[in-house]
Amino acid sequence: MTTPRPQTVETLCGTIREMDERQRKGFVEILALATLSLSVLSAPEAALHIEDVAVALRFIRNTATAAENDLENLADEVGCQGHQEG
Repeated sequence: MTTPRPQTVETLCGTIREMDERQRKGFVEILALATLSLSVLSAPEAALHIEDVAVALRFIRNTATAAENDLENLADEVGCQGHQEG
């Protein structure tokens, strides 16, 4: 965990904008990979490309995990506790 930056309105607003930008990037990547995977699976020869779909699904998982970790780190930087378990 990093040392929190002083919490000012400007700092918090900047962090929120940065979080939004990073999340949008992650969602765009996930959407592109999911769309590609679905189009491959809908093709008649889908069974020939199942490993490619598996690779894309791993990328989707990794992108989602990276986005989550990125947000937690940004929250920590401004003194907010990141992910909380149930």
